[in-house]
Amino acid sequence: RIPILEVPGFEADDVIGTLSTKASQLGIDTYMMTPDKDYAQLVKENVFMFRPKHGGSEYEILDVEGVKQKYGFDNTGQMIDYLGLMGDTSDNVPGCPGVGEKTAQKLIAQKVKEKDCNSFQDNWEDYEESYGSDYNDCHGDYYDAEAEN
Repeated sequence: RIPILEVPGFEADDVIGTLSTKASQLGIDTYMMTPDKDYAQLVKENVFMFRPKHGGSEYEILDVEGVKQKYGFDNTGQMIDYLGLMGDTSDNVPGCPGVGEKTAQKLIAQKVKEKDCNSFQDNWEDYEESYGSDYNDCHGDYYDAEAEN
């Protein structure tokens, strides 16, 4: 039997994120089964992403190193920047005009390493200077909502 957990007013990914974080703090190995790549931001030493591949019985299990290699990140938290830059239709994040996977990876790698920080958001003015796009045109209230959570 698999228990069903619901919290009124919260989406499933919020519940899964909270439970995986709490389990991690308790030292419990946790597997999040989802094809949704935004869960990669939750992957930690003992939190893994069990990601079914489309159209078959194949899957991949991503640990911290797996997420970093797959997306070219320095840390799993950069998934927030990645999806914010290129957009994520499943979460209604519009992304920046003209930014796809490769450009998002390139921007994160360049700017984060140049500035020696963990977040692209801290260096938004560099993006605007290079690409001429307004912060709110790309993200709306996405980062503001994330900061409040």
